[in-house]
Amino acid sequence: MNFSDERKFRRWFIIFSAISLIILIVWNAVIFFQRLKEDERKKMNIWAAAQVSLDQADDNTDL
Repeated sequence: MNFSDERKFRRWFIIFSAISLIILIVWNAVIFFQRLKEDERKKMNIWAAAQVSLDQADDNTDL
């Protein structure tokens, strides 16, 4: 009986550990992609401002 209880505990411990690990990986992936999205949005805003500046520039404007 003791052997069976120990196996059940190990099995549930492994299952719980695996689920916890998966949750941590997904959580970190979500955080990573949020930061990536914000960074790319900032870069695109800078690029858009540069394009507007180029579009409004005259032929004699020093870029």
